[in-house]
Amino acid sequence: MPKRIRLAATKAAPGAPPAAPAAPGWLRPVALVLAAVCLLGWFSTEIADPDFWWHLRTGQYIASHRALPVPDPFAYTTAVAKPTSAAEALARQFNLTHEWLAQVLLYAVYRAGSFPSIVLARAAMLACFCALVGLTAYRRRSSFWASMAAAFAAALIAGGFTADRPYQITFLLLALTLALAEWRRGLWLLPPVFLIWANCHGGFFLGWLVLAAHSAEALALRLRGQPAPGARRLWLVSAVCVLVCLANPNGYDIFPVLLEYRSSFLQGRLQDLARLAPRHHPFRARRSGLFLPVSL
Repeated sequence: MPKRIRLAATKAAPGAPPAAPAAPGWLRPVALVLAAVCLLGWFSTEIADPDFWWHLRTGQYIASHRALPVPDPFAYTTAVAKPTSAAEALARQFNLTHEWLAQVLLYAVYRAGSFPSIVLARAAMLACFCALVGLTAYRRRSSFWASMAAAFAAALIAGGFTADRPYQITFLLLALTLALAEWRRGLWLLPPVFLIWANCHGGFFLGWLVLAAHSAEALALRLRGQPAPGARRLWLVSAVCVLVCLANPNGYDIFPVLLEYRSSFLQGRLQDLARLAPRHHPFRARRSGLFLPVSL
């Protein structure tokens, strides 16, 4: 094709709207830096959780005595009281030991920089959780601004969980599991991640649900004659992740313990375990002198 004709072919058709100007190259890096600063500031709230001292002292106890805190060394009444049933004994053992590694890490962070380091570590974990959610959204949408929106949507949720407790590790590692499963890269990092997770918090089984969903998707595609790349590796890694979670002080006791929580009169009325009512979640109803979450 002659040069003159090629130039004419590249011109916009008459009446077509002008193309939107491309965003400057510096905009995205600046947006990322501002988002990181915003998220770190958002999650850098004061230490106010009433259970923080117990987690910190338990981490110190484990590090000093090289032993799990069973019975609870900081509660005389529960240490001498005998459990009323085998299920209660199982739940008590679980409550004291399922977060042992997170408590040791919390104590190590405190030793490194006192209370400011605790706040910084918490803010960094929750900010990384939001970043991983954004990265997963980018994998799905291939849109920088959509991924930024997803990260801040995750921040709206994480902002209600800034208490310094081990469950924040579940937030972070759940998002990491989702990102690795989505990108199908670094899958062999997941078994050691699950090994650490199972000794930090009982929410490790939520990672199983993520892996199960992606494994089921890969199987469905295979049955349709559209095998996804890396499906066999995903299935193998998922099985290994489930197996390594057994290497913790309680094995797979998280499941009977959750049932015990629901059947216990006291634990079953904890706000953390109550069903949420979509329309009346922030409110409480007074029943028999107790404040209980309203449920439909």
